[in-house]
Amino acid sequence: MSTAIVNSFNIFVDSGRCINSQSTGDDIHLPLSETPIHCADNQFLRLTLQDFNMVKNFTNVNKYNSQFTVIEPDGSLNEHNLDFKNYKNIHDVADEFSSKLATACGATVTAGSLIPVSGTNAHGNSDNVIKFELTFANNQTIGQDEKIIQFRIKNGDIYELLGGNKILPGDTTTKSIDYDICSNDLKKVTIQCYYPAQRFTEEHVYLRTDLPSTNLETMSYSAGSSDDNNSVHINNSRILGKVPITDNVCQFHTSTGNEYSVHLKQKNFTMMNLKLTDSHGRYIPAIEKGSGDLQPTKKGNFNFKCTIKCEIVQNMGGHNNHLQTKHPEKTVSARFGTEPLPYFDYGGNRKNR
Repeated sequence: MSTAIVNSFNIFVDSGRCINSQSTGDDIHLPLSETPIHCADNQFLRLTLQDFNMVKNFTNVNKYNSQFTVIEPDGSLNEHNLDFKNYKNIHDVADEFSSKLATACGATVTAGSLIPVSGTNAHGNSDNVIKFELTFANNQTIGQDEKIIQFRIKNGDIYELLGGNKILPGDTTTKSIDYDICSNDLKKVTIQCYYPAQRFTEEHVYLRTDLPSTNLETMSYSAGSSDDNNSVHINNSRILGKVPITDNVCQFHTSTGNEYSVHLKQKNFTMMNLKLTDSHGRYIPAIEKGSGDLQPTKKGNFNFKCTIKCEIVQNMGGHNNHLQTKHPEKTVSARFGTEPLPYFDYGGNRKNR
């Protein structure tokens, strides 16, 4: 079915200033009561993301990908976190993990055992799989005292960051990485991850709206810090667009004019919500230090600017194969006029001739 655009206009959004009390820099409510948007029965509304700009003022390693669990032989467990910051290379990520795990186990990292080595970058020299040795004090006997290191999905995406197995809820026996006691030296433990590590776990920021649309998504895009191997459903999506994350900015500019669009299911709306999330529907983690207010609030610097094109589109098939406009009014009878007939009435009412 063909369509025609009846009307088109842009909505310019700035979440940093002049927002209402229900809004924050990453979750803004836009009241349209004074400028309501609506369409006719044979029309529909289409929203298209034209551009998006935001300074990247959040860290690649954060509360969603930093926490790991150490389970002791007696069943007790403790949670530990990597520092929330941006890491220059995989070696720095490995160094941070080895240091935090050593502290958690009461050991030290053996000098020179850390892989990838210093200077390794993403362009070569390593497969980026983390490995290191822990050395325990001379007066500490570990024997077969093997611990279990877990990367739990309820704690986020650290299994992707460090390259280990994902642990689903309720599992306290499966290991995410190897913790092997050296047979020839019971004071040493080898830690071996399984897969290439990463400096970050999110490639895009997702702009979502509360307006029902015809877009679809797999369940993972709204799963948060959860997983279910038995769920393979496709659901309706509220994602309006996704924006690439670089080292300094999150930025998108349309090249075709319609990369990211939503066709709304409703004929009108007087309120629209826009919020930023990661790929699993979680808010982007803020950075908070000292006694400052929350970063996304009106006093903070977490905000974005974007342009959304709104179009009123008319279906042009079947009985809707013409625009909803009146035929031109005849000023004089056709037999006295010089202009051509605007349309044929094929024997219509004589009083119109």
